[in-house]
Amino acid sequence: MNWKKYPIILFTFCLFTGLLQAQETSHVHGSAPDYALKVISVFSYTDFVSERKQWLTSDVVDENGSFDLEIPCAEITYIGIRCDHVTAYMYLEPQTNYRISFLSPEVGTSVTFNDKAETELIFEELELSDINSLIIDFNYRYEGFFTQNYELLQRMFAPTNKQDLADSLGHVARKAVKGNIEQLLDKMEQFALNMDTMYVEFDLPYFKSYRTAVLGDMMLNSKMDPRDFFDRFIAPRSFQAQHRAQTELQKKFYRYYFLRHAQSYGNEELGEVLNDLGSYTRLCELVSKDDFMETEVRRDIVLSMAIAEVWGNKSMEKDKLADILASIGKESKSEAASKVALDLLHVLNSNEKGFPAYSFSLYDQFNDRTSIEGLSGRPIIIQFWASWCSDCQSEQVLFDLLSNTHKNDFYFISMNMDDLEDIPSIVKRDKHVHHLLGISDPLIKESYKVNSLPFYVLIDENGLIYDYDGKRPSEGLESILLKWKKKKEETKRTIGSKEN
Repeated sequence: MNWKKYPIILFTFCLFTGLLQAQETSHVHGSAPDYALKVISVFSYTDFVSERKQWLTSDVVDENGSFDLEIPCAEITYIGIRCDHVTAYMYLEPQTNYRISFLSPEVGTSVTFNDKAETELIFEELELSDINSLIIDFNYRYEGFFTQNYELLQRMFAPTNKQDLADSLGHVARKAVKGNIEQLLDKMEQFALNMDTMYVEFDLPYFKSYRTAVLGDMMLNSKMDPRDFFDRFIAPRSFQAQHRAQTELQKKFYRYYFLRHAQSYGNEELGEVLNDLGSYTRLCELVSKDDFMETEVRRDIVLSMAIAEVWGNKSMEKDKLADILASIGKESKSEAASKVALDLLHVLNSNEKGFPAYSFSLYDQFNDRTSIEGLSGRPIIIQFWASWCSDCQSEQVLFDLLSNTHKNDFYFISMNMDDLEDIPSIVKRDKHVHHLLGISDPLIKESYKVNSLPFYVLIDENGLIYDYDGKRPSEGLESILLKWKKKKEETKRTIGSKEN
């Protein structure tokens, strides 16, 4: 081997590797004229079962209203672009440059600290073969198809008179409904074939799955037999948790299916497995008889979906449901199903009493680092506030008094929710010490589900949620702290007594 060539080979390899890494990004740049000097951030979802957000990148809109976002992207990804509590959505293709205009929401929309406020994007010079262009075009054609067949859809979805089902009129009605479904399926099949032909030149698998999911969603509430629906819209495609439309269709289908067929599993046996045992193994044995969950990956993801549906039911033991999700995460033979279960577990228990609090690590205005792990041993009181929040100002004074009075028994964290660009001016005029100032980790707000201000979260000495959305200082927060402190002192005395 000619060793003199080795540096060239190494350089070529490094250059090639760098090019590969560079290709894993896309650019979204453009204008947001009404959001000058605001932070603009991009997020995606780890999957559409848990809908857990992951933040990808951020930029500051300059004084002229321009921004430039470089976003990691290895496959078609549905992303949200958020600026000043307003969000717009689009699909992102790898190695693609997009130029967009980020518009203000419609007049009258409440946007202050409201993550549900949405706006539209205007694309400039969008390629015909881009996934956004294809979906926009298809949706337009689908709306035309829906309008043309509205009369047929109306007949098919019309409620049936239950009193007539036993007589001949009911029999005629059932035959008519069946005929309507078959007629619509024929038209849908022809429409789908027309779309396949129309988009054959740039028919991405992702786009074809999208089209099928849209048509399936139209048929979901019809009187179509569940088996026929499953065979037509669900079974032909492997589950893709990162495909928004397909996942939404399957979530709706299994929600519909379980509501009507839960008794098939035996209510007492199902309740025992979920509530008393929290047994993933027993649950698998119970549902394995159902051929709608023919593959392990589908079964495990559907079980995760079902747990998400019943999580808020007061009759359910959340710790048992959490045990099942943890078992799926650990034992599932499908890496995709395992990840979905663990992401869902994180989302569901993020604000539940007795479950681990979201762990974060940020710097204060003195550049000192604070983290949840570093504050073990004492309960933690977190206050979320912002300079523009009028109620926060009066609560801040009382919060400071509490922190001075009980500083030896509790950790107090004051979490500012202003844009990072506004922080220097706040520090200059505000003489209070704020342990964490500025949201450089957007997942904090997401994980603690902070939807209003001021907002208080109490975490016990073991890092578990003690009180989510707790009382304000003006509403009796101190009384909770005093009871907490008294209980802790009584526990210490009991442990140190001669009886023990």
